[in-house]
Amino acid sequence: MDDELHRQVRHDVQSSLAAITGFAELLKLRDDDETRTVGSASILIAAERLSVQLDDVLALLELETSSTGLSPEPVGLSEVVEELGVRQNGHVLPVVDFDRRWLGELLRRASRYARAAAGDAPALLSTRTTKETAFVTLSWERAAGVEPGTGFTLEVARRVAEAGGGWLDATDTEVTVALPLPRVDSEPASHVKVALVDDDEDMRRLLRLTLAGSSYEIREARTAAAAQELFAEPGAADIVLLDWNLPDGSGGDVLATLRSRFPDLPVVVLTADHARGSNAGDLGADAFLTKPFSPPLLLATVERLLEARI
Repeated sequence: MDDELHRQVRHDVQSSLAAITGFAELLKLRDDDETRTVGSASILIAAERLSVQLDDVLALLELETSSTGLSPEPVGLSEVVEELGVRQNGHVLPVVDFDRRWLGELLRRASRYARAAAGDAPALLSTRTTKETAFVTLSWERAAGVEPGTGFTLEVARRVAEAGGGWLDATDTEVTVALPLPRVDSEPASHVKVALVDDDEDMRRLLRLTLAGSSYEIREARTAAAAQELFAEPGAADIVLLDWNLPDGSGGDVLATLRSRFPDLPVVVLTADHARGSNAGDLGADAFLTKPFSPPLLLATVERLLEARI
C-alpha cells in the first residue's frame, strides 16, 4: 500500500472510529430523546461505514500479498450483475476473461460508489465491446448535496481492474470498467454456442447448470428486444432455447424472425403451457419442452438436434 493510499485509509478509518466513540460518550452524558435518537443513528451509520472500510482494507491486502494473483476464466457478466441491484438497458451482456470472484468484488465496489453518488438510487448499467475489450459503464444522476466518492472503495476497485488486465475510470456521474474478452483462439474447435432467451433468472441458472461441463458457450438475453439484438450478429448461436412468454413480447415473434433469417437454426421452445407447443410447431420450432422439465431431457434434446445438423 503506497503512502498516499495509506494516509487516506488511516484518515477514513479514524474518522469513523471518532464518530462512534464520540457519540457513544455523548450518550453516556445525556439521556434526552434527541441525543438518543441522533446518537444511536449516527453510531449505526459510522459502524456501517467502518465495516465497508475494513472490507476494502482486507481486499486490498489480499490483492497485494497474494502469491498467485488473479485466475482469469471466461465469466458471463450476467452471472455477476444480477446481484448488484442495478438497472439494465436490456442489452446482451458479454462473457469476459477475468477472475470470477474478483470480478464480483470489482463490480460490487463500483456499484457502491455509484449508489453513494446517486443518493442510494440504482445506477444504469450499459455495455459495449471492441475486438478485445468489454466496457461496462454505470451511470447515474448525481444527487443534490452529495459529494462524489466513498472513501477508498473506488481505488480498491481500480486496482482490482488493473490486476486483471483492465482499467477503471470515474467521473461525478459514471464509472467505466474495461475488462478483457476471452481469446478467440483459446476456444476449442467443438465449441457450440447456445443462446438462452428467458427473462427468469432461476430458469437461466438451471439451463446454465444443465449445460455446464460440456463444450458450450452460453449467450443470454432476457427480453425479446435483447434477443433480436443478439441474433442480428451472424453466427451468434448454433442452437436456441427460447421462452415463449417474454416481458416485452412473444417468443413467437422471435421464432418467426429466426426462421426467416436462419431457417436451419435449431430452436427449442420452453413454455409452461402445453397447448403452446402446437403453436410453436406451426411456426417452425424443432422441439418444445413444457416447464417444469427434466434437465437430462433438455440436454438430450439439445444433443439430438445438434447431431441432426451434422
